[in-house]
Amino acid sequence: MSGQRRRTGLAVRAVLALTLSAITGCGGPKPVTGGTRGLLHVRNGAVTDIQVAVYRHGSNEPFGVGVSGGDGWFELRNKSASEAVLLQPGEYRVTFESVGPVALRIPAEYGRPETTALNLTWSEGQQVLELELPAAP
Repeated sequence: MSGQRRRTGLAVRAVLALTLSAITGCGGPKPVTGGTRGLLHVRNGAVTDIQVAVYRHGSNEPFGVGVSGGDGWFELRNKSASEAVLLQPGEYRVTFESVGPVALRIPAEYGRPETTALNLTWSEGQQVLELELPAAP
């Protein structure tokens, strides 16, 4: 009878381990990579903690969103940051928002897709979205 208990105990542990790994995943969420890469700078220097949102012309919903790191680089993802976004050839508008612990002043018109003055044309074969952050007066 101890052999049967041992098999039952092993089976219960195996089911428990599978259930826990299904609930918690293997090592937590994985970062989403592979979106269009961009480089954001202001006055020829890198800028960090700026959310960049790219909108197709005629839409007020962001097509892609990224946040610049300490070196100014970012990758575009969907609004929920669950999928990488690759820009397709076409016309876009770009907005900026400071999201770091130290707020950077950005001219207000660059914060809304309806008023931003930053328009861009993305062409087939482009690899990097280079953007200059306008300085607030």
